[in-house]
Order: sequence, then structure tokens, then C-alpha cells
Amino acid sequence: MITFDFDRLGDLSGALVLDLGAGGGRHSIAALARGAQVISFEISLDLLLEIEDAIAGAEEYLDLEEGTLSKRASSILGDGRFLPFANDSFDVVLVSEVLEHIYEDRMVMAEVRRVLKPNGVAACSVPRYFGEVINWAISKEYHSAAGGHIRIYRSTQLKERLKAAGLKSVSASYHHGLHSPYWWLKSLLGIEDNNRKIVAKYHSKLVEVMMGERPKLEEIEAKYLNPIMGKSFSVYLKRDDTDARR
Repeated sequence: MITFDFDRLGDLSGALVLDLGAGGGRHSIAALARGAQVISFEISLDLLLEIEDAIAGAEEYLDLEEGTLSKRASSILGDGRFLPFANDSFDVVLVSEVLEHIYEDRMVMAEVRRVLKPNGVAACSVPRYFGEVINWAISKEYHSAAGGHIRIYRSTQLKERLKAAGLKSVSASYHHGLHSPYWWLKSLLGIEDNNRKIVAKYHSKLVEVMMGERPKLEEIEAKYLNPIMGKSFSVYLKRDDTDARR
């Protein structure tokens, strides 16, 4: 499930990409498939181990020779507030669905700016405001679990915080319009209850779309649903070097 428009990141062939808060590795794999060198950075060791398996699985799924992707991939365990990289290290920094989990989000944003090359591109995504408001209103369970969402960003607020960190927005996009109703259903019927027939059926359709088995539905989502009710809001950024004090 890709949350960014990779066409906005430029040519990734040979680029050094940091996937900050890489989760299960979906964006790491997408960047590797486009020829990038990728560092998957995670605070969870279990997730880092999953990423290695996911990359091997992607090679098999794409019918690639073993090592085609993994030879350009590495993973590091750490805290996004204190990145162990030199200034101006990365061509691209990806931060997908991470900031809403972190109290010190401004520290992470400042670190993204610090490690990004002067002509690099950063991409940050968070849950879209109105969809999150609905989920929070319906279900306390949705956001109260350990490690859950601690804030809801308005798009303007996110851009203002990133700007304060030295990152200027150049474009934005919305994604996963089919996922918003799914999470509204889960919030209404029970976040952990996956056995409800309607929830299970909806989930199976989402999987089909993500696997490319429903191209027409995928087209409808991209053209009509994402702009209206896309679950994720993504912003694409450049370094703002106009402040000489940076």
C-alpha cells in the first residue's frame, strides 16, 4: 500500500533514500524497485526483521534474481528524533504515517531537514484530518492504544510545522480513498473485531485493489475518491535555505 506519488520524487536510480519509520517496508521496497539505495530506519526491531523478509518476498513476487533488491538495502534500529547520519546525507527522505505517533514531532522534522541534501526531496504523510476526526469521534479504541495516534493534523498545521523546521512544501496529494470507509466501519464495529462479515468482505476487496486485481476500482479511487476522502495526506518538500542562520 503505497502512500506517496513516487513520480514526484524524481529519478531514484542510484539515489540514497532514507525510509524513516519504515514499518513493514512497503516504501523501502518501492524505492528499491526504482533503483535506489535504501536505508530502512525503525524504532522496532520486530519491524526491521519483517522488512528483510518483505524484500526477499518482493524479489520472488517480481521474479527477480535473489539479491537484486536486498544488495541495495540496509536497515538501522533507532529513534527518529536523533538520526545517526551526517548533515546533507540523503537525496530523498520518506516519512509515512509516523509523525502522528510522536509527541516531539518537531524534532523529527528538524532531523529530516538536517540529513536532507540541499537539492533533495522529502515526503511526509499523515492521516487526513476529517477522516481522523470521524474515527476519533466513533471509537476511543482507535487512538488510545499504546503507540497509537496522539494528534490529528490539519494540512495547514502540518505544512507550518515543516516550514518552521526549514522544509517548504512544493506539492501535495491524497491517497487511499477506499480505506477511509473501511476504518469508519472498524471504528463503529470494533477495531479488533475482524470477523464481522461486512468488514472481512471489505478487507478482501481492498487486498484485491492493492494487488492490482481490480484496475477499474483502482482508477475510480485515484480519480474520484482520493481527492474527496483519501485517508492519507502527503506533502512533498524541499529544503528552505533562505534563512542564513540554519
